[in-house]
Amino acid sequence: MKIKQGFILREIAGSYIVVAVGEAVKTFNGVINLNQTGAMLWKELANGGDEDALVKALLSEYDVDEEI
Repeated sequence: MKIKQGFILREIAGSYIVVAVGEAVKTFNGVINLNQTGAMLWKELANGGDEDALVKALLSEYDVDEEI
């Protein structure tokens, strides 16, 4: 998994939004609102995280077992 090129995450007044930049603006007109969990996962993907890294981040953040 990876983030599609041309989209960036921004925090504005405590809200997380994803906006298109550059060429992506031509095909995507709008914003994507993320909650804190979505923003955490976005950041993990932006740092090159794979599915295992995303699962590990969620387990760590919410202190749950993988089975749950």
